[in-house]
Amino acid sequence: MVALALNRLLRRGAGADAAIGCVLLVAGCGSDPGGTESSDSPGPLLGQDLIALARDEQVAVEESVRACMLERGFDYSPSQAVVGELSEAAYAKTYGYGVVVIEDEWRIETSVPTDEFEDELTAVESMSPAELDAWFGALEGSDETTGCRDLARSEIDSEAGSVAAVSDLLDEVYEQVVARPDVIALNQTWSDCMAAAGYSYATPEAAQGEFLVEMAQQRAMIRQFRAINTEPSADGADFVTPALPAETLDVLESLAERERATAIADISCWEPLDATYDALFQQALEAATSAD
Repeated sequence: MVALALNRLLRRGAGADAAIGCVLLVAGCGSDPGGTESSDSPGPLLGQDLIALARDEQVAVEESVRACMLERGFDYSPSQAVVGELSEAAYAKTYGYGVVVIEDEWRIETSVPTDEFEDELTAVESMSPAELDAWFGALEGSDETTGCRDLARSEIDSEAGSVAAVSDLLDEVYEQVVARPDVIALNQTWSDCMAAAGYSYATPEAAQGEFLVEMAQQRAMIRQFRAINTEPSADGADFVTPALPAETLDVLESLAERERATAIADISCWEPLDATYDALFQQALEAATSAD
């Protein structure tokens, strides 16, 4: 799993190197610079290496979630968000937080050959509210069942131990940092700035979380619409799914526009605080790695 802290670092592009490059697989940032390493040592996992691995991990997690959901009889569209390739400001202007993705197939009528469609017919039947609950339960889990998302993260973590280990360390440091009074004050300053721009959030994570919830709801409704309205063609050769109604696409476009505007305001409000936060995070990260 890519850590919360790692997600923010990755979106800063070159700025990730200084913080992530501090995390070594063999020795922490506080190691004796004059010391020697074993010739068998894999050496440091530097920022750009970790960014590449994290990007691959994100793709693998999404594909694993999709496979798990299909096994449980549900459809799932992997996220198309781009990680680590744009500056945070450019990313916000283009993708917002990378949550609201409007699929091309939602805009046009699409068809699937009948023999291919019938293989998945049970997975595209109309979903009642109870079935929608089952879809979310399959994805996120319940008291009785581990969700596909957690299963996928566990699977990928076990295959990419170095990324998982760094993510765990960053998450641990992140939890310590956000509890500090000076960081709480930074978040309050950010929140006040966002309020002046017309937004009401306590933390950057809350802003992103709002769009995660809203897009999940939209996807559930879209899935239901497409299932109900997918019908055989006149000659029976294909099953045809209509484009989403114009009003639904308008809602999605509005949500995407609101996401981008919120993310841009988020970046603008955080920019004056960024150096202070980075310094505090760097200090905590150095302390954690030196203690190992």
